[in-house]
Amino acid sequence: MTLMVSMSEVRRHLVMKEMIDQMEAGFIAFANGEVEMPQRIRLTVVGGRGYGAFMPCYMPTHGLGIKINTNFKENPSCYGLPRILGLLILLDTATGMPLAIMDSTVITACRTAAVSGVAMRHLARADAETLGVLGTGTLCLPHIQAASAVRHIRSVRVYSPHLSMRQEEFARAAQGVVDTTVEIANSAEEVVADADILVTCTSSEAPVLDGRWIPQNACVIAVGNARPNSRELDTLTIIRSSIVCDSWKTCILESGDLLIPLAEGSINDSKVKLDLGSILQGNERGKVCSGIVLFKSVGLAFEDLIAMHYV
Repeated sequence: MTLMVSMSEVRRHLVMKEMIDQMEAGFIAFANGEVEMPQRIRLTVVGGRGYGAFMPCYMPTHGLGIKINTNFKENPSCYGLPRILGLLILLDTATGMPLAIMDSTVITACRTAAVSGVAMRHLARADAETLGVLGTGTLCLPHIQAASAVRHIRSVRVYSPHLSMRQEEFARAAQGVVDTTVEIANSAEEVVADADILVTCTSSEAPVLDGRWIPQNACVIAVGNARPNSRELDTLTIIRSSIVCDSWKTCILESGDLLIPLAEGSINDSKVKLDLGSILQGNERGKVCSGIVLFKSVGLAFEDLIAMHYV
């Protein structure tokens, strides 16, 4: 019998600290060639109102699965539905039978933040204590949890131009998941200027981050953009940073944050050819030992498979 797992059940079983460890092991397996994962498939519906994304993966240790996500921008205003909807299917590798079908919303947010937690653990300064977050959607609070799990975070500032309509709601949600006081800033620059760790998790199609604002030796975690024709980060941020990708081969197909500077000729592809898995293996740690370090993540199917298996 196939197990049906609701969003609330998924949420109850996810523990951030444990998920960070799970994702770290997963990235080492990925670097070791133990993951079979085709490129994400995107299909856009007629008229461009939305698209479906299909992410299959196989790992001998975690099984066979697929994530199906849709992104329809008119859902909230026209139908009262979330913009992003999705589900995950875990299959039995002995029979092919669906073992479980579960909501993908919470898993996507948690596994994304857990991967960022792995990056923060290995790329951020050991004494990092100030966290800044640009964007207050579904990825914001899980990233605050992840940062707090790997560093002693004393100060958190967040900013979104859309937050003014729901500040009290956001403040209550923040108090429910982290012990640290979360301060709402008046501008993006105010968030960035003092950040030891900076997370960009917006849905913006144009840069929200100005490279002139970023302190030297900051760790930037960019997770909001996975589309080739838009970006959260300006070109100066890319130029100033040592770049580590979840998968550079995927990032240079999907991420405008990197594709646009590459197309401009502002950087060459050698600047982006470093994966988190290689850092975890200890092969190339010296390439990111000082200055601004940028972790660019577009999300990989094996992360969802590991999270499904964990739940």
